[in-house]
Amino acid sequence: MMTWQSKTWMVKLLPVAMVAGLMISAGCTPMGPGGDGGSGGNGGGNDGGSNGGNDGGSNNGGSGGNDGGDSAKAAIIKTQIIVSLGGKIDVGDDLLVYGVGSDEDENVVFARFNQPAGVHFLIPSEIDKDTDGGTMIPGSDQLFGHRDFEVAGKKVALVRSNNSMSIYDTQTDNLVDIDSSEITLHTLPTVQDVPGNTISDGPYVATINDTDEVADGNAIKIIDTSGDQPVVMSFPNPLGELNEEVTQFSQVIVDADSRQVVAAGTSFQNDFYLWSLDDPNAAAERFDAGPGTEFGLIGEATQMRLEDGYLIYHDVSDFDPVVTMVKLSDRTVHRFDSSLEESPVALAGGKLGYFMFEEDADLEDSSPSTLMLRSAIGDVASAPAVTRANQLDLYDFRSTSVSLASDAGPVFSQEDCAEQKHVGYGESMCITPDGSRWFIAGGSQPRAQDFVLMSTGGAFSDIEDPEGTTVTGSLMGADLVCSSDAVAFRGLRETGDGTGCIPLQDWVISVIVLDRLDN
Repeated sequence: MMTWQSKTWMVKLLPVAMVAGLMISAGCTPMGPGGDGGSGGNGGGNDGGSNGGNDGGSNNGGSGGNDGGDSAKAAIIKTQIIVSLGGKIDVGDDLLVYGVGSDEDENVVFARFNQPAGVHFLIPSEIDKDTDGGTMIPGSDQLFGHRDFEVAGKKVALVRSNNSMSIYDTQTDNLVDIDSSEITLHTLPTVQDVPGNTISDGPYVATINDTDEVADGNAIKIIDTSGDQPVVMSFPNPLGELNEEVTQFSQVIVDADSRQVVAAGTSFQNDFYLWSLDDPNAAAERFDAGPGTEFGLIGEATQMRLEDGYLIYHDVSDFDPVVTMVKLSDRTVHRFDSSLEESPVALAGGKLGYFMFEEDADLEDSSPSTLMLRSAIGDVASAPAVTRANQLDLYDFRSTSVSLASDAGPVFSQEDCAEQKHVGYGESMCITPDGSRWFIAGGSQPRAQDFVLMSTGGAFSDIEDPEGTTVTGSLMGADLVCSSDAVAFRGLRETGDGTGCIPLQDWVISVIVLDRLDN
């Protein structure tokens, strides 16, 4: 376990990274075993159990299905769409949506972009390496935020500057405004993927509303986008421990399959609450949470995840946040490893994943430019047993087409220009909905050392870049999200321009088409 002093230093480091455009993001799932695996109990070192199958061996994976053939059929596609770092990326049913800020946006000063401001969409199954733009949602450059939308199937839930919402159908080009008396969000995010605003699953979009602005005074509302017209389901405000009405929440989550909705209270009211989509008028079930309780205190910095009656989150009751999972039906609690409150947790397809921070070796680097943590993954049914990434395995460099020659004379090597990184470390993660694959990459503010990694249940492997246009030769990227069809992320494309170890870098919309990986 890290000392109080060293962990305090790490917590102080995170805001510095945000200022530099290098903030950790939330959202998806990883995996990797380790030399000291076992069940991830709270507290001291990892002292037992299997290493989950990570026993060294090759540190490079395959080409991910890319064989240099027809790029339209490639499994891995790096488009020509250069995006800024401030917009959101999300995926739905064969749908990829990305936001682009204006050139006055403070978040875009760290990268070039070749797309107009607004919210754009693509069809992953139809794009190829020459795709240079998507379809912009009409009016999105003026009416809607570029980092606070949600994708629900084939539709996009957009947020206006007055905190009301609209639903756009990508198939019919139809836009439906929801009256502000029904939906007025309680806040707008300042960066993408901040918990406590909106989140979607299937056709449902969960929202936390301003109870002073909506007509019925209810905070938690779900938008059902499955029909031609969106339908708002409103849930009664719950009662707290003292029978007081609770109207303030830090975050919300919906699970379409289990038809459950969970909302977490704030630091002033620590409980969390459970509703059912099948009976929205029923009173919520209250879970007595907070410091000293079996559930602990749900952290506000990372989006909690809900699937099939299980809720996973960071318990921030003590100085060391602990990854915690609750089975809602019988209130069984599983506690895993210590982590950082800002690091993501993932839950999908009966699988789970998170990043851990029990000791210094769980951190890839201690510099402000690198905050990559060791991953742990497992089966929900086997909790609290997990497989942790090996703390010693490093990736090998692959062949690269990037020229590392300098106009000043020297020709540099990959070893001169890049560091080998640890297998199974990262900042963003996602699990495919069927639970068959875990993916890891960099965070919402990408860096050139962020590998895109994949696991099917064993050790993570890097992936050969389809173009060879990275210094490492591996697929590099960040801010990834998963759907049943595709994994979308900001992919790195590097071009040698006579500067040696400092090639030109572009971050481009990139996709892994899942059904092509094994072809």
